[in-house]
Amino acid sequence: MEQTEKIKFGLGKRLNVIKFIVVSVGLSIFAAGIIIHQRNTQIANLQKAGLQATELASLSLADALWNVDEAAMKQISEALLINEDLTFIKVVEASGEVPIEIGEEEVRSELDLFFEKEIVKEGEVIATIYLRMTSENIFQKLNQHAKQVAVTALTLILILILINYVAIKKYVARPIKSLKRSADILANGDLNHKIKSKRNDELGSLARSFTRMQTSIRQMISDIKELNYEGEKIARAGSNDQVSYILNEVFSRHNKAEQVLILKRGKTGFTLDLGRANPENDTLARPFFHKVNSWNSIINGEVFVFGDNDEYSGFLNNLDSDIFGQYIAIIGNSNQLSVSTSDPELMATLGRIAVSRIYELQMRDIIEKQNAELEKKVEERTTSLREKSSNMKAMFENIEQGIFMVEQNQLMIHSEYSTFLQQILGHTEIGNQPLESVLLSKSNLSPNKVDETTTALKCTVGHCEISWIANRHLLAKELEYTVNNDKVKKLQVLRLVKSLSLVFYRQLRTNIDALATFQLFESSPLLQRF
Repeated sequence: MEQTEKIKFGLGKRLNVIKFIVVSVGLSIFAAGIIIHQRNTQIANLQKAGLQATELASLSLADALWNVDEAAMKQISEALLINEDLTFIKVVEASGEVPIEIGEEEVRSELDLFFEKEIVKEGEVIATIYLRMTSENIFQKLNQHAKQVAVTALTLILILILINYVAIKKYVARPIKSLKRSADILANGDLNHKIKSKRNDELGSLARSFTRMQTSIRQMISDIKELNYEGEKIARAGSNDQVSYILNEVFSRHNKAEQVLILKRGKTGFTLDLGRANPENDTLARPFFHKVNSWNSIINGEVFVFGDNDEYSGFLNNLDSDIFGQYIAIIGNSNQLSVSTSDPELMATLGRIAVSRIYELQMRDIIEKQNAELEKKVEERTTSLREKSSNMKAMFENIEQGIFMVEQNQLMIHSEYSTFLQQILGHTEIGNQPLESVLLSKSNLSPNKVDETTTALKCTVGHCEISWIANRHLLAKELEYTVNNDKVKKLQVLRLVKSLSLVFYRQLRTNIDALATFQLFESSPLLQRF
């Protein structure tokens, strides 16, 4: 199921916000610069206008003051006040009288400009004129202009943002979303999805990188599938020739290779470990081995040329010398042999599988040979044991002595015993029966002696010879046995040495140390006990 991550604040929105901030700050700085420039210009113009008005007033009032023409002075003063920026006129004669004083003397603004100039007539200073120019009109005009600039700037910002939004959405946001969708599709396993990569910008380059990655992933998956398939074939190969055939088939199809070799490097150079080539007379292998054995250092993982006219090419790859100490090489015609970026790993992996299979085949041959020799020895030994067992069986059937064995487990009498034992004991229920019920309970031994005998046997049977030596004195050498509750037989007991019963125990495949062998005699002569 395809999963798409929801983005709360995308790249397009971020770019729009950044663009808005940058444009707003830029236009604000630009507008502020314009307003400051206009302010300075207006103040300079006001300064110039004030100087001109002062000069004009001093020239115009000179005759009227000289002639004491009040009407003319009034007329000239009113004419000067036509200028809206001129708010105050004052004339002070040399005598201190003030014939003209028009306007407000109170200062309205710190930026108001004051001017004064002496009025000269015939070389004599007759009065001094004072003027004040106000900046109120300038700031009113600046405020109006600032509002116009702000409205214009805001309108421009909105237009730029709209254009920027459309451009970013079309040329940035949509391609990025398309790439993201393609990446999500690839992440969900659809490697056949076609990625749009026709743009000739960074996004187009990124899309082409996605396409190359998609191709590489498909190639890697294809190589893994082929590696598994060919690896299984190599693992099932029954001979070195089959392993070599599979390798040549794979790399002939992949790389146009003519031969695949597995080499072993020794002190004298490279030697062939697997391959159908003959290093001595093969037209392709001979110049190859001459080339690689002439190297001072191994060129590993690079395509190289060899032959009289560099007609042939080869590629050598290490199979991990710490484990195998071997290399795999593909060789072929220089115009045809090619190696892609994923081929070295494929070569190394299949090479390691091939070498492992070669070792397995070698070990199989060794094991089969050893098994054949072992079977032969077992057969010979079985024949020998069969003959000895036959002789032992004949002895058990014909010897006129009661021979039986006691097992370590609960002192049970073994199922194999001499036939004559049945005649001595007077019944046939002997094998797999407890020694105590078959023999000891029907003897003249006291209960204490019976317990002493069974305890001694438990400490002896299945233990070392020292245990026998330490406990044999507790065993009865003679006893009287009652047959069928009426007939009493006097029996002598003898334990056989191990060597005498060794063959018999092997024939039974029973641990000899878990048994003790005894003989019963009806005859009265005392026999030495071992």
